[in-house]
Amino acid sequence: LLGAADDPEAFVPRHRVVALARHRRPGLRLTRTGLVLESLIPSVLEQKVTTDEAYRAWRLLVRRFGEPAPGPAGFGERPMSVMPAARTWALIPSWEWHRAGVDDKRASTILRAVRVAAR
Repeated sequence: LLGAADDPEAFVPRHRVVALARHRRPGLRLTRTGLVLESLIPSVLEQKVTTDEAYRAWRLLVRRFGEPAPGPAGFGERPMSVMPAARTWALIPSWEWHRAGVDDKRASTILRAVRVAAR
């Protein structure tokens, strides 16, 4: 298990929300990643819609704007794609969001996030 040998007492939260969560949930394991957009964008797409609608939106946007996955990935005529870069997300036109079933509120939330990430 990743982090199983970590000393939980050595962790010093720098943000008050994290400190409060740690206080309220003793033994809580927190992870750290530099892959914020990879978690954030699917989470935004999943808001206020069914799982099927969110998966469809993700699939359409990644297939249309993503890059081919490295190596021999994919089956048949449809190669596997990886998530677009922040700059690519920022350039997706409004009609493509609409075509993927993503309303203006979710699309604008994602666009604000990728603009910050691109800095």
